[in-house]
Amino acid sequence: MGFDKSSLRTVVIFFHLCHLGDYVFSFAPNSPSALITSRSPFIDECASKHIRRRKNDSVFKRNISVSSSDGDMKMTIDVSSHPQQHLLCNATSNPKSNTLSTTPHQKIVKNKESTEKHRIRTMFKQAKELEKKGNWREACQKLEMILRIDPSDSYSHLALARLQSRRERSTYGELEKQSSDTTTTDSAMSDVITPEIIAQSHPISLARQAFYNGINHCPKSVHLWQAWALHEESLGNVSFARALFQRALRIDEINPYVCHGYGLLEHRCGNYDLAQSLWERPLHANREGTSTAALICSLGKLLVAKGELKKTRDLYMKHVTRIKSEREASEVYLAAAWLEEKNFKNMNRAEELLKLALKISPQNSRAMAAIARLEGRRIDFDHKRNGKYRSIHSVHDIVERRDRAVRKRLQAACSKIMNEKLDSDELSLQESEVRDGRLFNALAKIEVTHQQFHEARQTLQQGMALFPNDYSVS
Repeated sequence: MGFDKSSLRTVVIFFHLCHLGDYVFSFAPNSPSALITSRSPFIDECASKHIRRRKNDSVFKRNISVSSSDGDMKMTIDVSSHPQQHLLCNATSNPKSNTLSTTPHQKIVKNKESTEKHRIRTMFKQAKELEKKGNWREACQKLEMILRIDPSDSYSHLALARLQSRRERSTYGELEKQSSDTTTTDSAMSDVITPEIIAQSHPISLARQAFYNGINHCPKSVHLWQAWALHEESLGNVSFARALFQRALRIDEINPYVCHGYGLLEHRCGNYDLAQSLWERPLHANREGTSTAALICSLGKLLVAKGELKKTRDLYMKHVTRIKSEREASEVYLAAAWLEEKNFKNMNRAEELLKLALKISPQNSRAMAAIARLEGRRIDFDHKRNGKYRSIHSVHDIVERRDRAVRKRLQAACSKIMNEKLDSDELSLQESEVRDGRLFNALAKIEVTHQQFHEARQTLQQGMALFPNDYSVS
């Protein structure tokens, strides 16, 4: 019978690449050769192409026999790189399924690798759970265990370094911050990052050591370089942070997270043109995923500060459609709504944009709070435009109407969240987009303003019960 060429090619490539113990089935120098003899011209052609590369090798012929039955193809390879050693390997291929059977040794290796990956994933989840519970020391130990198993696991390096950074910043606070340096270059640190340079910059720390170990084992991990830069910036080491951002951009010059972090650093240093250039770089790139809400909103604020309002409006409308995340897109709509209300005095357009934000992300608490406050500000805006702020009584009445409208909207939103949380199971509770008690906090503030202390206490208690990890609800 004739064999399907795609299946035969799979078999030839399989034996060309696969590893079996200390034997590598390839046709590179100092490794076994093979001679395929078969009635199939295709097999002979593939084999001869590889064998011609080994025609000058003293160890030339190995026996590979091909047989078939019932649509299956069987290959038997007789390989012995030394006279004392003899090894047989069998493989079968079915043209219909295009699958290959492996030797017991290969199955053991694959099962071991699969078990090890599963173990690492389990340990990583355990480490993150320990971190959430505040057991930082145990979480660090768990991550260090993972890195002893697989030193090239960039995710564990990043998690460990960030955790050590949080521990140090929470322990030392602002005491170690150095004076800011607004220079744009630092030749001592821009080319090579070594432990000696780290020691010269600042006494060595566990966080720095973790970051260095990470980039030493995973030098192409742009997220490690960026996280290290943010750590140094938090300590006030601006030149060092700038050098690390530059190293990250050498790996990926349009990475949106690196460009955003680096741009924020330059913006704080007063280098506004450089910050704008960094933020525009990913947005102008024709690559999927380079438009983020953080980039768009930061650039929009800078353009507003420069008085380029129409350019800001075009920026929001152009890039909001390129964002895949619904929650991030809603954040851009919120920024666009604020622009329309604050700078263009277009309340109707602002309301339309806020409704769009709620439409694509119905449980976005920021959008809920924004549309409630907009309803109150609209009352102020209409009365000011009509000239009705003429007496103390009228001002008091308008403020009362405004707060009543906002409170009604917030009460409806809070009640909706409470009902959804009570009726939902644990899984949907975790997946819900409402992750903070912003609405409850805003409602309680209005109630305190009107001396409704009992209602304010109840509102805060409800918010704390639903969002125990949000410490702003207090």
